[in-house]
Amino acid sequence: MAPHDRYSSKNTIFTDTVEIELEEVFFRTFHRYADPLRLPRRNLPHGFSWDLLVRFDNEAEDLTFIGTFHTNRNIRYECNLSTEVNGLRMKNGIFRLSGEADIVIFAKDLRACNAIKNGRFTVKVSAVVSISYTLLLTSTQLKRLTLSEVLGASDLTLTVQGRKIPVHKSILCSSSTVISAMFDHDTKEARENNINIVDFDFKAVQSAIDYIYGKEVLNPTASNATEMHRFFDKYMIKCAADKLLAWLKDNISVDNFWSIQKYAWEVSQDELKTASIQFYRANTMLTLTDKFRQLGHDVMFEFISEA
Repeated sequence: MAPHDRYSSKNTIFTDTVEIELEEVFFRTFHRYADPLRLPRRNLPHGFSWDLLVRFDNEAEDLTFIGTFHTNRNIRYECNLSTEVNGLRMKNGIFRLSGEADIVIFAKDLRACNAIKNGRFTVKVSAVVSISYTLLLTSTQLKRLTLSEVLGASDLTLTVQGRKIPVHKSILCSSSTVISAMFDHDTKEARENNINIVDFDFKAVQSAIDYIYGKEVLNPTASNATEMHRFFDKYMIKCAADKLLAWLKDNISVDNFWSIQKYAWEVSQDELKTASIQFYRANTMLTLTDKFRQLGHDVMFEFISEA
């Protein structure tokens, strides 16, 4: 440890809850060896995620919730599963070293506490995660140079929604054949050293430029990431487009699935369409959502036939 290094210990607790509405008749109709109800994987902060299986046993008249916790981070953590039925706290389950926890609820217990109303009951299943980590605080860091500092003053502007983004011709022309062609002739852009961007919003273009300059784009939303990819695709900035496409394919989740799926079909991006179909195949519960029913018939048929 360097003489001026300082360490700070941090503890963070976060909870994620999924709500499931079930019917009492399920206790009698689903066999223990039948396929369980699989809910889509849910993302958690700090690179964690979890998923949930629901399994019925008509012989024992019980209901088992099996939670699986996922992380590839090498930090200390504790996680437990809890259930609540119609406002009544039921049981807790501790995640084992295998990353799984299970909770069994019996129909007789639900009936005894009048948790079943009109043949239905609602279960809230929560994953509570506590993580501990240590931050290195140092006062002797040498900040890295940015491209803007190396290249000096900008010599080109992008005008987006009335706002200007200063850039460097050498960076954009070497990245984009489309932009480079604008300065090969006596064009308006070449005379004014300005490119007017009319079909993208300011945030998407600023994020795209930051990405080209090597800056980190923190926690991009699916809609912002797809607009960045659209910008890279239009201006033929292939290196950035390829990297962002790989990120979109690897980061499809239940929360952003519909935004990414919509973009993939709008621009006929085959790799992203394939990734969307693969995600749907592993999360067929999406079929029950309103957004799936709102898909065009051709798109809906493509999902069902490929899955």
